Amino acid sequence: MKSERRGSVGQWLAASGALVTVALGVVTNLVTEALPTTWRWAQDWRVTGLLFLIFTVLIVGLAVPRRWFTIGWRRASRYARAYRDWVARMGNRLDAVGLATVGPSTPPLEDVFVDVTLTSRAPGHVWPGVVGADVTGGRHQASDFLDQPDRVVLVVLGAPGSGKTTLLRHIARQTALTHGEKRRPVPVLLQLRESAPVIAAAAPVSLAALIRRSIPELPEMEPSGWWEAQLQAGRCLVLLDGLDEVADRGQRRAVVRWINEQLTVHPGNDFVVTSRPHGYRESFVDATATVQVLPFTRVQVETFLRGWYRTAERQANGSPERGDEAALHLIGQLRGMPGLADLTVNPLLLTLIAEVHRYGRRRGENRGLPDNRAALYAEMCDVMVHRRDEERELPVDLPRQRREILGRLAFLWMGRGVRSMGPPELYPVLRPWLSGTDPEGFIVEMERTGLLVAREGQEVAFAHQTFQEYLAARHLAEDEQRQSVLVAAVDDVWWRETTLLYVDLSDASDAVVTGCLESGSPNAMSLAFAIAESSEKLAGHLRRRLDKVLEGARRPGADSFRRAIAADVLVGRYLRECETTLRGSRIGRRPVGADLYDLFVMDTGTPAPDGPRGAGAARGMWRRDAEQFVAWLNGVLGEGSRGVTVRLPFQDEIQPKSAVGPVWTSNGRRTLLTSAIGGVLTVNARRLIDDAARDLRGSRLAAPALDEDDSSEHPVDRVLSAASAPLWLPPRRSEADDPVAALAAGLLPAHYPMFDQIPVDLDDLGELLEVLASSYIRRLLSGGGLDKVLDLVLRAAEPAIRRTGPISERDAAAVRVPALVLAGEARQTGNRKLASALVWLAAAVSLLQERARNTALLEVVYLAHD
Repeated sequence: MKSERRGSVGQWLAASGALVTVALGVVTNLVTEALPTTWRWAQDWRVTGLLFLIFTVLIVGLAVPRRWFTIGWRRASRYARAYRDWVARMGNRLDAVGLATVGPSTPPLEDVFVDVTLTSRAPGHVWPGVVGADVTGGRHQASDFLDQPDRVVLVVLGAPGSGKTTLLRHIARQTALTHGEKRRPVPVLLQLRESAPVIAAAAPVSLAALIRRSIPELPEMEPSGWWEAQLQAGRCLVLLDGLDEVADRGQRRAVVRWINEQLTVHPGNDFVVTSRPHGYRESFVDATATVQVLPFTRVQVETFLRGWYRTAERQANGSPERGDEAALHLIGQLRGMPGLADLTVNPLLLTLIAEVHRYGRRRGENRGLPDNRAALYAEMCDVMVHRRDEERELPVDLPRQRREILGRLAFLWMGRGVRSMGPPELYPVLRPWLSGTDPEGFIVEMERTGLLVAREGQEVAFAHQTFQEYLAARHLAEDEQRQSVLVAAVDDVWWRETTLLYVDLSDASDAVVTGCLESGSPNAMSLAFAIAESSEKLAGHLRRRLDKVLEGARRPGADSFRRAIAADVLVGRYLRECETTLRGSRIGRRPVGADLYDLFVMDTGTPAPDGPRGAGAARGMWRRDAEQFVAWLNGVLGEGSRGVTVRLPFQDEIQPKSAVGPVWTSNGRRTLLTSAIGGVLTVNARRLIDDAARDLRGSRLAAPALDEDDSSEHPVDRVLSAASAPLWLPPRRSEADDPVAALAAGLLPAHYPMFDQIPVDLDDLGELLEVLASSYIRRLLSGGGLDKVLDLVLRAAEPAIRRTGPISERDAAAVRVPALVLAGEARQTGNRKLASALVWLAAAVSLLQERARNTALLEVVYLAHD
């Protein structure tokens, strides 16, 4: 250790000696009057006395050990460091209060934290519900408001579970960790529900005293008056959490008065106060700004889930990478469950959903979230109605009766077809159920939970329609006699979700499905199939009746609404089996089946696909077919009726599945085919030459020595004989090993290398036929009967191109070689575009034949959604 003196001993002795020498010299000169006469200041005892005092202080300062001066400063510094360390640890805890499903270890806050966004909002305009908040206005982060040159008093209002406490913990932790960069580097986090009794007591309590009460014993003792000094210097960021959790109104008013007093006493410090909207209606803090916590965006939801799952898997298995797959699985499930996805904008409910999903996967259930949504909604309602308040040790009135009363209210509103009710009508309804309890007080308590909200005009409603439907279903499930209400309402879409939740709760599905089958209406049949998919205990004879309905929808003459119902059922099954891609979208595990595609063909009159009919995947649809199929599916089901709008997948989503055959995909602008050059099918020039050689064998074109009678029935000779003048033909190579193959090769233009790929878009062939049949082309080929040859070529090609029948070997030969001959004629006259079009027609015929022989070339469709 170095010496604690300001310098070494030698330096101290030298400096002290010099100062003493100077001082003694000055005194001696004063006594002997040896100083210059112009130094009048030296004759003033006040000046010389001051100089002597300065010298003395310097000597003492050099002589006394540094620890005598710095012990107080060091002690304060050690205490500040210990306090900051405690704040950083405390602020890294995730608030999971009231979540029964939380696993053995809760993730650290910083590993999963997603900064909530805030927007300026007047207190009376802040939405109190857990979902459904107005998201208009700019989005800001807390750091945009705090640590400004002028002090800030910020009131943060947000619904239950919106992340207010988590936000304050994060702010406190970050301030402690980055204190050197802050104007107000000392964070203070106080829970007002714990401090309220002390604040409201008769004897006033100072802010410094309250802070000391909230801090546990630290490794270092607080230097005397340290907190008073920090507050006096304006170095503190005071975070006051949970004004609404001060349940007693009188105490809450006293707390607000006390806060306003502290703002006056400690004017240089930043203050942040959080509250639910209902707890900030009577007394107000003297705030410089009031903001609302905004719901999570979709990006924030997905960011949270990825961070949460990576941390959970790292803690459980040491493998955060496994969390990526699980998070993508959950994100995909949420996209297919619109009612549930709406609730994920609330951080508390999102955390609960993530816990339930992970619990399902830990049990080996690949589905993650339960198919039984009622179990998930029950957990949410328990958290909101009473469990979270009980865990926070807040007073809870009627904990067992709350949900029962809310269920009766929800059922009443469902029966009346309303989603809200004003106090004059609502209070008389509630009063008999509350056994003398004040209805207004009950509504206030339920508003505090976030399940009920007061809309504009004081209309009271459930925060989300899902809660009303679930609580009504729970009320119905408590008495089997009540299911008759649902049986009578099978045609009414208003009751659909309540009915499905009721079946999940009671599994009493037979009576409802029987009512659906007896009704036979589109709404009733759709409900019956939805129940069959979610209920495992539906009677076998009812399932068989539903299967017959599906089979009947595929028969000729079936009405459109039955096809629509069947399509809804089949696409629902398809979407449930989707998997999550690396980009976070969802894609089917298998191609679209023939059963679903046949419904499209029947409903639209689209030509049937080129592949074999029957069970399994639909194969052989052309590009426009695939595009129209997706449009039809979204149209029949209603855009987003299942919470998604299906689309063709992108190339990177489908790449691993390309082995099943060509797959129709989209790049966002046009439809392309996987495993194809340029996204379209191609024909190898070698293949076209081989097919042309096969066509030529047995024709007079290949063997001029044949008698005309021997070749008159050959399709190539029959078509070319329509010409009245000699036709262009390539030079014959009699010396070739196979003269016929050499002739066929000569028919193809020289600019096509032997292994070049000729692109063929089958959907453009119809337009090609129309162009070739136009009067303009006929004028180009008017000499020598070439137009008559073209007529015969088009006549042979039309059935296959128009998809009214397959192309035979004879028709293929009647098209391919004559088209190549006409292409040569066009080149001779300098019309290269016409020549290319005719070569394309010949290649298309080869492609159609190859598709008929090799089903591996036939296209399939996958469905994807975001």
